[in-house]
Amino acid sequence: MTTLAPTPTIDASTPSRATTSDLPTRARRLLLRAWPAWLYGFYVTLGIFFAHCGVLMGDAVSRTVAARMVIQGYDPHLASIGFVWGPIPTVLEFPFIYLNHIWPSLVSLGLAGTFVTAAFGVFGAIHCKALLTERGYSTRVTAIITAGIFLNPFIIIFASNGMSEMPYLALLIAAAHQLSRFQLTGRMTDLAYAGVILGIDCWVRYEPLAAAFGAAVFVGALGWHMHKTESVKARIGALTANIVIVTLPIFSLFLIFIGFSWWLTGIALAQTSSIYGNAAIAQAAGVSTFAPIRVAEVSSQLLHLAPLFVIVFPIALGISILRRGTFFPVIIAVLLPPLLFDIEGLSTGSLLDLIRYLILSIPITVFGLATLTEWRRPGRILLTLGVVVSCIASFLAIGSPTRASQEYAYHQAVLGQPAAQYSDIQLGAAKTIATWLDAQNLPPGSILTDSFLGFMVLSQTKHPNRFVTAPVQAYSAIIQHPYQHGIRYIIAVPPDGTGALYPVNTYYPGLYPGCVNNTQLALEVAGTGTPANWRVYSLTGPITPATALYHLGCKTHQVVFGG
Repeated sequence: MTTLAPTPTIDASTPSRATTSDLPTRARRLLLRAWPAWLYGFYVTLGIFFAHCGVLMGDAVSRTVAARMVIQGYDPHLASIGFVWGPIPTVLEFPFIYLNHIWPSLVSLGLAGTFVTAAFGVFGAIHCKALLTERGYSTRVTAIITAGIFLNPFIIIFASNGMSEMPYLALLIAAAHQLSRFQLTGRMTDLAYAGVILGIDCWVRYEPLAAAFGAAVFVGALGWHMHKTESVKARIGALTANIVIVTLPIFSLFLIFIGFSWWLTGIALAQTSSIYGNAAIAQAAGVSTFAPIRVAEVSSQLLHLAPLFVIVFPIALGISILRRGTFFPVIIAVLLPPLLFDIEGLSTGSLLDLIRYLILSIPITVFGLATLTEWRRPGRILLTLGVVVSCIASFLAIGSPTRASQEYAYHQAVLGQPAAQYSDIQLGAAKTIATWLDAQNLPPGSILTDSFLGFMVLSQTKHPNRFVTAPVQAYSAIIQHPYQHGIRYIIAVPPDGTGALYPVNTYYPGLYPGCVNNTQLALEVAGTGTPANWRVYSLTGPITPATALYHLGCKTHQVVFGG
């Protein structure tokens, strides 16, 4: 018969050595387990720091303004989201918009987006850690790889600035995690989860459709291999079932997305067919389409951002083939197709010449370095050195204003240098205009602008419901007969460059130089950035695109829209 040893009596007045000695250990464990909270706080703190340094991204502030217009704008409705870009980041900012009266910087500096992208950064890091742990990597190696991705200077920027890059990247890593689980366990639920995650990612960016193709090839190959002892018919059935399960949620969610876009805005694929889509903006910005120049520039950007990519990728792929490993193949199945899609767009000039489109090269490189740990201690040393080199290279890459035009301001801010002058957008002039218009005590719906460039003024105003922008359902009728619809002021920008896409310049090409009858210059503000000059015209009578006559001293012919 087994008996338990008697429990020793402990004097209550004497402190337990075990308890006191365990306190530091418990504290360390608590700090380590709370690493997602620390990471989130780090991203948000940096986002606030950058914003107050005047370093802002135009697309990030634009998304915040779109969220605000859905809730607080003139004729608020979901179409104010726009659907040119995926609505997920915008929708998730809604709760922060309600706090704008308490903390105006949530909108005026786009900090609502910072809180959203920081959360996605933590979400991606959690899935990255889980993916590596389930693959059998040690705690130390897992920590190095996760930190090598989510503490990379380039990725930190996009986890803290409200852009779509971080949600896009985090959801791709989460999808890779689910595909990895499916490969390890064979559970169809993991495969379905991967499809749902990629489908949601299509509501952030269009590139995940390329990831859907990679995922389909990967799970199809797995279905063929996992049933190699069965008949060809059974193997084809397994292959087909895998592909259907992973792709059905993706394409279903994407079809729902374009259905909502068509229903709310009248355009199904706004990013490809809208005048605000990538190709139209790139053309207006004067991006070269000469292939040799573009390929050379993209290659230079890639080699500076992730110089180890071209070395690590073939080595990691070779190790995976020789060892029959599936860890790196599952990574490249999800991450490589979107990267190649963006490289193709950059090389043909259909995307703006921006280094941020190459962001996926960083996690692919770091995950590739993980395969070197097959060589035990030498491999772990190479992994650590590779992660350090990757982080240093990314920081140096954003130190070039020509190579990283949008990110250079962040580099300068970190170095303690004046950075606002290099910011993607500068809001000084827009704030002056918004302050002046706010003081005019105007009724709702009395100022005509557009969310494409006018979002800068909309971010600074205290009365967003006074502004009529393109997502307003009656915008087409209002811009053709503005005075009759209660418009009393029109914001005008120079018609060159991306200003050519500004609807006011399309309908009234003579407005900015002051050549349209029944308009009077009320305010002119010179600023920095793009556009550098703004004008506000007051309407003194009716104008239409077909009947607006130029003043004497300007051209005397009529301005006929579409002519």
